[in-house]
Parts: sequence; C-alpha cells; structure tokens
Amino acid sequence: MTLLLIHADDFGLTEGVTKGILRAMQEGIVTATSAMVCDPLHFERVKEHCDSLEGRIGLHLQLTDGRPVLDAAENPSLVDKSGCFARHRDQLGDILPDDLLTEWRAQLARFRTLGFEPSHLDTHHSVHVLPVVLEVYQQLARETGLPVRGDENGLNSELRRRGFIAATRYTFLTETLYRSPIALRRALAAYRRLGLGEGDSLEIGCHPGFVDAELAAQSRYVEPRAVELQLLCSAELRGYLGELGYELAEPALLRRVCPSTEESDSGRVQEMAAEKSH
Repeated sequence: MTLLLIHADDFGLTEGVTKGILRAMQEGIVTATSAMVCDPLHFERVKEHCDSLEGRIGLHLQLTDGRPVLDAAENPSLVDKSGCFARHRDQLGDILPDDLLTEWRAQLARFRTLGFEPSHLDTHHSVHVLPVVLEVYQQLARETGLPVRGDENGLNSELRRRGFIAATRYTFLTETLYRSPIALRRALAAYRRLGLGEGDSLEIGCHPGFVDAELAAQSRYVEPRAVELQLLCSAELRGYLGELGYELAEPALLRRVCPSTEESDSGRVQEMAAEKSH
C-alpha cells in the first residue's frame, strides 16, 4: 500500500476553519493538521481544541500574515514598519537567516507550551520554497528531527536525499481536484501509475473549513474551503482509497519509510569518498 497523508493547513485561523478541520479529521479523511501560533487568538483556539490531536498536529511556521511571536525590534528583517509580517511571500524583503531562525524557534517554543511536540513542520504560504527560508527550515528540522513538507515541484525528493523525513511526493487540492470525488480519484490513480508503490507516500495539502466573517476578513481563500470540507468528508471518496492501493496515515508513519538523517549522512560521506578516489 501507498501511505496517504491528507493534511489541513491553518488550524486556529478562525473558529469556522478550526471547526471545519476538526470535522474533516473526525468524519472525513484528513489525517493531520498544523497550528498557527503567532496570533494570541489563533493560539487560544489551538489550545482549546488540541487535546485529541497529539501526534496529528504540527507547527505551521509563519513568515507571512500577522505579527511575529517575538518583538519586531528583535528581528527587524522579518517585518514592515508597523511590525507586521508581509501579507504574502512575494512581498517579503531581504530576510536575515538568523532573524528567522530565532523567530521560528520562538514559535516552536510557544507550541511546546501545549505539553507535547509538534508532529511535523510546514509553513504558511509555503514560504520554505524560497532559498534563504529553506536553509532555516532545514536547520529547524535538523534540531527537532521532525517530518517536513516539501513542494509539488520535486523538493520532497531533495529533502529525503538530504536525510530529512518527508513524503515521497507532495501535492495540494486545486479547483480541478476538489470539484468531486471522481476528480480526486483520477488524480490519485494517476500518481499510482506514475510510480508510487509499496512503501511510498503521498501528502496532499488542503484547506477545509466552515466559512465565517472572520475568514473573509483575513484570507483570499474563502468559499472553496467549504467545498473542500464537503469533499473530504465524502464516503464515496473514502471508498476509493483502498481500491486504489492507498492507506491513510499520520505523520509519524513517515519515520518508518524514510531513512534516518544519520543513515543519509553516512551514505553521502561514502559517496563523496568514492568520488574523491576516482
């Protein structure tokens, strides 16, 4: 079987989003989520609802939207003159890696006040695909040993080659996929035909939620969240998974199918030594 992680971003963003994700995890096929901890109100929602989510809730690291955990004066390269993060990743300025690592360690420390470790790491608006951010993301992953998310353009393979724990492939729900269970079924079947097999893993990112006024004020992605929620709770879709050779999985299962960092580093040292001997 191929492991299938269905991951919902933005836990804590609004009451409607948070309750929608919980519904998708309890009644649907979503196997994991990740928490936003910078905004005190977001984090209060996380604390209220996280009791049953240990092992299934990761840290949704932020460099966009809202304000940092630390005082803006401590890490000025991350914020604008008002002390806020950029709204989107294409608006980011020149990020200093040390500033970002300090802030992300603070976000991790806040998460840990829940009383347990995050199950994995990912980032809001996928800022980790930016080169300077990726280096910091990898540093935090080394420090914690947690599974990480790549992207739909091959970053997962590179992360795994470097010894990080990640799914074999990553994709996310798009308008083409969330229209119906049949559309997503076709996509899942295509990944199997493209080579995902026994012991491989596929992570699908999604953004289910109930639409509320707060969401409309904070996000450009609004109405599709309700459509995604309906799809992810579809009994029809769940029925397709076994038929296609997929097994729903939580982040911890990735540890069983990914090489450890030590094994990867050892292998890389051997490769380098072999190259030098020729």
